[in-house]
Amino acid sequence: MAIQSLTSGHSESACGRSWVNHADLSSPAQVKLLRVLQEGSFERLGSAQPIRSDFRVIAATNKDLHKEVEAGSFRQDLYYRLAVFPIHVPALRERKDDIPELARHFAEKYCRKLGRRSARIPREEMKKLIGRAWPGNVRELEHCIEQSVILSDNGSLVFSDPVLPHGEGALAQAFSEIMTLKDLERAYIERILNMTHWKVTGRGGAASVLGMKPTTLFSRMKKLGIERSGRSGQIETS
Repeated sequence: MAIQSLTSGHSESACGRSWVNHADLSSPAQVKLLRVLQEGSFERLGSAQPIRSDFRVIAATNKDLHKEVEAGSFRQDLYYRLAVFPIHVPALRERKDDIPELARHFAEKYCRKLGRRSARIPREEMKKLIGRAWPGNVRELEHCIEQSVILSDNGSLVFSDPVLPHGEGALAQAFSEIMTLKDLERAYIERILNMTHWKVTGRGGAASVLGMKPTTLFSRMKKLGIERSGRSGQIETS
């Protein structure tokens, strides 16, 4: 479970909004959350002093909670406490009119992150995005746009087969076979290095894409035995 809360006031009370993302919420955590919702109070870790709370809860899940309740993995009383005003968000494939706006948003986001000038998405390339099934929903679209920004060098994004894999989606392909965590990490780092043409440092480098320091990435590469084949094993740093 991931909970983000915004509180204000003093030590005896709290108010604001709490965001609850249901991700395999354990039974003990369900009991604690239900208690807070029912009694309107909670205790800080290490303290026995109850704190009165007055807040709104926004909960999200990608699971069918009706089935979870029937299976006994989600409490029925908690379900009814949370499902006061349910909002169903359709899958991305069911709201394709949103794809162009989302694609442009992600393009701007990753251009800023990588220090690139704004990138445009040609009409024909946008048609490719709209025509996709997107089994991974918005996250898959974001990942696709990020890859294209990394590979782009002329200000226009192009979506080729390696960026838009067919089948069950990028996530399904990545886990199509059982791998150890070490092998999975090695495969992912090698994938990013290939995408950046083995540029490790600087803007658009693998370290920037992975969100880690170049020294950390070099250390991981050494530990995992990652070396560039051909071209004398040359790795770009800039």
